[in-house]
Amino acid sequence: MIGIYRDNFFPGMKVLWKAYPNHIGHFTFRGCNRCHDGLHKNAKGEAISHQCSSCHDIISQGPEGKTESSVNGLEFRHPGGSDEWKEMACTDCHNGGDV
Repeated sequence: MIGIYRDNFFPGMKVLWKAYPNHIGHFTFRGCNRCHDGLHKNAKGEAISHQCSSCHDIISQGPEGKTESSVNGLEFRHPGGSDEWKEMACTDCHNGGDV
């Protein structure tokens, strides 16, 4: 019972498991980008990285028939080909509407 509480309630941060919507994906809610936004800092005063590889190991990506794969990980490439996304949160464009 204590372990369940410890994994779902964070009194120091004034947060509990149901305080925020589901964070799966990054398209309809800021999810990870609430903290990985360049404004939140670690104990050394450094901004928490906005790089996908901070939390994800991308081992395969690309359209069917042109998939790139590597067990060592790949740098994320946005399907649109532009690098604008690197300075934005996914929800700046992907907001649950027609995109």
